[in-house]
Amino acid sequence: MKLHRFPVYCLTAALGLATVLFLLSCGGGATNADDPLRIVAGSESKEIEHIIMAWADDNNLAVEMHYKGSVDMMLDMQQESFAFDAVLPANSMWIRLGDAELHRVKDEASIMRSPVVLGVKKSIAEQLGWVGTEVSVNDLLEAVRSGQLSFAMTSSTQSNSGASAYMGLLYALAGRPEALTSEHLADPELGQNIRDLLGGIDRSSGSSGWLKEMFLEKYDSLDAMFNYESMIISANQELVRQGREPLYAIYLTDGQAIADSTLGFVSKPDNAHKREMFVQLRDYLLTPEAQEQIFQTGFRTALIGMNPENPDTSVYNPAWGIDLDRTITPITWPRPEVTMEALQLYQTSFRKPSQTVYLLDVSGSMEGQGLNQLKQAMLGLLNQENAGRYLLQASADDVIVVIPFNDRVVDVWMVQGNDSKDITDLMNRIASLQAGGGTDIYQPIIAGLQLFSQVGRDLNDYLPAIVLLTDGRSQSGSLYDVQNAWSSLRAPFELPPVFCVTFGDADDSQLKEIAEYTVARVFDGRHGLEAAFRKAKGYN
Repeated sequence: MKLHRFPVYCLTAALGLATVLFLLSCGGGATNADDPLRIVAGSESKEIEHIIMAWADDNNLAVEMHYKGSVDMMLDMQQESFAFDAVLPANSMWIRLGDAELHRVKDEASIMRSPVVLGVKKSIAEQLGWVGTEVSVNDLLEAVRSGQLSFAMTSSTQSNSGASAYMGLLYALAGRPEALTSEHLADPELGQNIRDLLGGIDRSSGSSGWLKEMFLEKYDSLDAMFNYESMIISANQELVRQGREPLYAIYLTDGQAIADSTLGFVSKPDNAHKREMFVQLRDYLLTPEAQEQIFQTGFRTALIGMNPENPDTSVYNPAWGIDLDRTITPITWPRPEVTMEALQLYQTSFRKPSQTVYLLDVSGSMEGQGLNQLKQAMLGLLNQENAGRYLLQASADDVIVVIPFNDRVVDVWMVQGNDSKDITDLMNRIASLQAGGGTDIYQPIIAGLQLFSQVGRDLNDYLPAIVLLTDGRSQSGSLYDVQNAWSSLRAPFELPPVFCVTFGDADDSQLKEIAEYTVARVFDGRHGLEAAFRKAKGYN
């Protein structure tokens, strides 16, 4: 969350009306710092946050920026108790899905656009014959099937860039119909092709911005990533600074999706007085001055395919495959109900299966409320009806492992697939957990790595991850133990990420050290443990 506080506001009540008008530069008196315009946006909008905040600074206004995944934003919009005044998702589709019943989103405008492209290391693109030529989805499918290419991509059910790439792939594999339908989705050949294609994913994420950061960290072991053109540009600028080979942007000829970041005001009984401020911000972001600033960050601000005058080639570099002359024909998005069906199929049938190890702290400090919250959060995540609401349900090929621990590994429970009886049995085991003992967060991580090593090379058929929850500082062990254990395993696969969930008085420094070593993230569970678990799960 970013908050800029600025004086000064006067409040003037119009006769007979409850609407309060924001007036600029009144000098002295009340300020809206305690009642800011609260915007929830996709992670890609962090690239233009400085533009929004500079406008707020210049106009003595307070704006808060919050960032969420596309699905969470959509689900939040469906609630009467929606906590924000405005939304800025990467695609207007999420507004259509989230606002279908309440119809509260007003004054919408597309602020910026970005094609979702495949950024491939240029040497690999040259080996595949993809530089300076047209590349189709079938070309991509052949490269994946032959083992010549793997790629990173955000989860299609948690992030817009992943959803957009996925819908583009489906559209092309269905033969570029006028609109994708349920009948297309039921085609066995399409199902097999999309499974094979998504099998090429070697790292996932719930955030487009974090996917870019992860790619830079794991650069030596990754070939490519699906992301916004703007994120490919941002990654390349950093790669050039590091003296590394940049990515080459591939615009798939038959499955090109475009993100149209759309800003909308969410009209509620308690925020009518903020609408004028919202309109001022929206109109400013559409001015030539602001659009030029946005364009310089790597987002397109004119109609896709137009050739802006004198583009900055340090941003829109033709050597990176960035093509402003290209006429891009975007896919046609299907009806909302077909979109939701496609996303459900991704989660339950089409995606690469996951193998997730949950490490649950049941030390003595978790006694009482802490353990109860842990059980509630895990049971909520494993309950398939509840998980389906967040598009996080298990597939028939997923593997779920739960390791409760204190100062030792207490037990190891495993479920393969999504059989309701097996999951119910696992939930009952979790519900019976008791707290006691000290805390060692390193031994359960080692146990998780050992489980993965037993799978061997077959682990490459999964997206593996460890999710660690703890409420305290480890009283024994160190990251050095984990590093030694990993070296001794000599595993035929990359070190799996260890996503950490903080709770209670957990030592952030220990968890950040673990997350950095494994190129993962730390999620704060202090203000919502179940939500933190959901976010972590959305990364594999």
